[in-house]
Amino acid sequence: MIFTRNIIRKCVQTQKASIYTKQTCHANKQFIVVIKDYEDSECLQRRMNTREEHLKSAVVCKEDGKLIAGGAILDSHEAGKMKGSIMISMAESIEELDQRLREDPYFKANVWEKWDIYPFKAAIEGEIKKDA
Repeated sequence: MIFTRNIIRKCVQTQKASIYTKQTCHANKQFIVVIKDYEDSECLQRRMNTREEHLKSAVVCKEDGKLIAGGAILDSHEAGKMKGSIMISMAESIEELDQRLREDPYFKANVWEKWDIYPFKAAIEGEIKKDA
């Protein structure tokens, strides 16, 4: 929160003829996150027990513009066993995104073991169609 306030303050201080906006000063960056689940035999059950809470949290992030897309990594399309997650997210920094991941219900329930965050820039954007 202090970081955000400092950006807004700097934005106001450098504003000339009202050409800068809050959005200009908060140019979010895109990231790809690849997340690995724990491999113990109870992990899938923890994931399923926490899934509804996790998805509610994801919907809020989507509505806030912090999440572009996300979903489960599967062992195969045929078996469909979830073993991780992937997402395209918006954040000011890797540190901000890392903190958001640590607040996710899956992390708190020991579903997500570790993740890699990669800076990303979409070249083609569009709707992702879900299977029925």
